Amino acid sequence: MPGLGGQELRPLMLHPSNLARAVFQFSVTLVMLAIVMPVAFAQTGRGTVSGTVRDPGEAAVSSEQVTMTQTQTGIAQKSQTSSAGFYYFGARPTGPYKVTFEKSCFEPGWGTLTLAVG
Repeated sequence: MPGLGGQELRPLMLHPSNLARAVFQFSVTLVMLAIVMPVAFAQTGRGTVSGTVRDPGEAAVSSEQVTMTQTQTGIAQKSQTSSAGFYYFGARPTGPYKVTFEKSCFEPGWGTLTLAVG
């Protein structure tokens, strides 16, 4: 079968030593990526906030509205606690925050924190 320039196309054949070298280089590349990627993601300048909401009797509070507001910008993000009372805010910019907790059968609560990375 003719290829570009009228030359016949032949299947690519790798010598076993060349194939072993290619597999080795690919493996080394994967290992290097596995080492470097977590470090690269860790340097995003963002952090996470998580916790568990409990009532005075230490029981988990589910379906509670949790709002995290960056006090410098006023930008807010909302979350709702899980059945185990767990909440999570991921990839938040660093800085000061006000966190409020609200559920109809409880009095609202709030707190402040400063999110820093490193």
